[in-house]
Amino acid sequence: MNNKIPKRFKWLVFAAIILVSGLPMWFTNYATYSNYSQVFLLYGGVVCAIGSGFLAYYGKHKTWKIIFFIAAAHQLAFIGKVFIDGMEDPTNHNLLPFEMITLLAIDLLFSLGVAALVKQTQKEQ
Repeated sequence: MNNKIPKRFKWLVFAAIILVSGLPMWFTNYATYSNYSQVFLLYGGVVCAIGSGFLAYYGKHKTWKIIFFIAAAHQLAFIGKVFIDGMEDPTNHNLLPFEMITLLAIDLLFSLGVAALVKQTQKEQ
């Protein structure tokens, strides 16, 4: 079913990942976020995996383009969280580079797994 999808679908997936992964982070205070950061990481990874699955199934993009497109959306949602928390207390995300690298690694791992699986099943059909 490897049909060409319109560009607006790709950007709709981008916006959906920002909103679906970002809203729980944005409306959670920093203390709760820091206590349950693993839950937010896994939730964001699952959201990225679903988005990469959609783009891998319906699009003709290369797997690495899908993965980095999806990861950029989730990083943007996280930057929104950092901005919101930074207005409350500028010292909240003092380990920001490490948080972003961890988030990127989880996103790449989940997205690569799902996108590669979808592409492989399409080749077999």
